[in-house]
Amino acid sequence: MQSPQGWAALCTAHMEQIPHCAISREKIISIGACLRSPRLYLAEEWAWEPSSWNLWGSDGKVSTAEALLTTNKRRRTPSTRKVNGLIKWTLKRIVPTKIKRMWHTRNLVKAGLTPIKERECNLCGFEGFFSVVGRPLRLDAMCPNCGSMERHRLMMLALQGGDLPQMNDPKTAVLHFAAEPILESIFRERFDTYVTADFFVDADVKLNMEAMDVEDEQYDVIIANHVLEHVDDHKASTEIARVLSKGGVLLCQVPIVEGWATTYEDPSITTDEGRWLHFGQGDHVRYYGADFRQRIAAGGLKLTHEFTAEGTDVLRYGLLRGEKTFVFEKI
Repeated sequence: MQSPQGWAALCTAHMEQIPHCAISREKIISIGACLRSPRLYLAEEWAWEPSSWNLWGSDGKVSTAEALLTTNKRRRTPSTRKVNGLIKWTLKRIVPTKIKRMWHTRNLVKAGLTPIKERECNLCGFEGFFSVVGRPLRLDAMCPNCGSMERHRLMMLALQGGDLPQMNDPKTAVLHFAAEPILESIFRERFDTYVTADFFVDADVKLNMEAMDVEDEQYDVIIANHVLEHVDDHKASTEIARVLSKGGVLLCQVPIVEGWATTYEDPSITTDEGRWLHFGQGDHVRYYGADFRQRIAAGGLKLTHEFTAEGTDVLRYGLLRGEKTFVFEKI
């Protein structure tokens, strides 16, 4: 730890580079003392003898935090705000800008990684702080117990609301694209016929959503969470309508900006870097706007429900405000 004289030498060297600096050497010494102990003496006239530097009690320990102003051998308590302001004013001028920026960044990162409040997972029943995930990072996003994300908890809320009777009937035949492990474990127990599908990773069947090797009207429900932004959605929606049984439904979620009237896509962007920049992920080919509903309905479906993350559900379950689960029914 710097001695008082050490602080004086360090601070004075910096102060000499600041035009019209009005802080005296003596008060710099007292500020240095404040940085190394919670007790501070400020004097209008400060003698520069070591014997006069006495901030310690008779027991060798620093007294409880207080600031004292000594004038004409009389002590009075100055404004704590004034003392703190003086310290901050000085530090701003002696600490290099690069260090200040690093410290500010460190505080931002720390705040960005600190959970806001305890949440509840409606899939596994966990109650507590959720984890930070994503790029960019999302606070309170993942349940540390079952790994569910905001989208999974939102879909489960939609199903628990009772507006989709098909999802409570064990006889419902379900085809689930890019099945999430937590949802797969729940649905396998719930439905007699439950099939997972993917074109790139292991699943029950390997299917290309744009051209499914499946007979007509085979499934009552098709689930596709954050899948349609990866494929030709016109071909995919047409195939989905073909494979669904009469009255069958598509449950889906997509990245969407409701403030955009039309979907943003550019076929010339083919690199991972470019897609991260334009569409938010290296394998996305578009970012949906409000016309998402019309794009999917054009394949032979009609929108019947929209379940939106809102109100106290967002706070309780750690949902993304405004995120939606869409339900389309076969025409």
